[in-house]
Formats: sequence, structure tokens, C-alpha cells
Amino acid sequence: MKIRNRQMVSFLNISDSILQLKIPKKLYSAISLNRAALMDAADTYTSQQQKLLGEYVKKGNEGQLLRNGNKYAFTDESSYYNELEELLEIEIDVNLQMVHEELFDQMDSMEKFDSLSGIQYAAIGFMVEENAG
Repeated sequence: MKIRNRQMVSFLNISDSILQLKIPKKLYSAISLNRAALMDAADTYTSQQQKLLGEYVKKGNEGQLLRNGNKYAFTDESSYYNELEELLEIEIDVNLQMVHEELFDQMDSMEKFDSLSGIQYAAIGFMVEENAG
């Protein structure tokens, strides 16, 4: 399945909070397997992002990236964000586990499961298959 780096980053940032909820085993398993499947791609993405930071952030005497408070001290912030946007739009091809959307209807109708927030649902949306009509 093809997804963009942006989807991967969102999924990896949010999925841990989903795994802390009371959710169906099928969904827990699919999220866990997808996290593992995406880790190599995440390493590649992080490496490329670090390279961009090295290119566009001022460096100290020992080569460390400099900050102004809690923000990087950019030499060209606009170019950094333009290239980061390109990086986020790159498609990757990964073997991912899917879940049927009816699983979420079941979750909503059963009090024993926690509900997902809109942000959580959006982060896993790429792995949801629509019901066959």
C-alpha cells in the first residue's frame, strides 16, 4: 500500500495513544503490526529530516544545531519548510494491515470500548477499508 510520509508521521505520533485505549483486539493488532512495518521508513524519514536541519540551521563551534529558545536558529527557514513539505509528500510503499470500517461501528455500539478522537481516527484512516457494497 502506498502512503505519504505525512500519513506515516501522523500515524506514528498518534498510534501509541490509541494503543493505550480499550480497543478491539483486531484493531490493536493491526496498529501494532503497522507500527512495526513503518519503523524502517520512519528511520529513513528521520534521517532525511535531520539532513535538512543540518543544511538550514545555524551551527555552533562544535557543530551542534543552534536554537533561539525552543526554536531552531534557521539560516533559511522558508527553504527548510519548503523542502520539509516535499519530504512529507513522498509516497512510500509498505505492506500494511487493514481493518474494516464496520469495526468502528461495533466499537461505538459497545460500551466496553473507548471511543477514538477525531485526530486519532484521522491518523489511522489510511488503514480502514470500506464495507463492500
